[in-house]
Amino acid sequence: MRPKIIRVYFDECMSVKIASSVSNILHGFQIRTPSDEGLREEKDLPLFDALKSRNFHVFVTADKAQHFNEQEYSALVDSGLHWIGVNKGEIGRRRSPKGLELAVSETSAITWTLLDIAANWDERRFAHFIGPSTKPNGYLLGKKIL
Repeated sequence: MRPKIIRVYFDECMSVKIASSVSNILHGFQIRTPSDEGLREEKDLPLFDALKSRNFHVFVTADKAQHFNEQEYSALVDSGLHWIGVNKGEIGRRRSPKGLELAVSETSAITWTLLDIAANWDERRFAHFIGPSTKPNGYLLGKKIL
């Protein structure tokens, strides 16, 4: 059953400004950052335990290693968190977005993904990948189902 308020944690590698923008757009979501939670510079494995114990539902990060490191991946699955991985790299020959373009792209992609998670709460999807698209002005949205 979907909670009334979906708790979302933005990792340290994510912009606080993006977190603030997403928070201003969405209702029914509580957006938190490491400073808000007193979790600055926390290592990943203890962080996942802390987020689970604090009843977080979604983790937003640009740290792809968490998804591909076997120990971190297992800890994320055990935590029950939805993982949103933001790819800030280049795809093909298209340049990565910068400045306002990056802020708008990330904010809209994260917002859409959070709304999708809320709308499909009963489907147990774990990983949601978002990143620069080969299409102009677009972000690629992908999901991995466990």
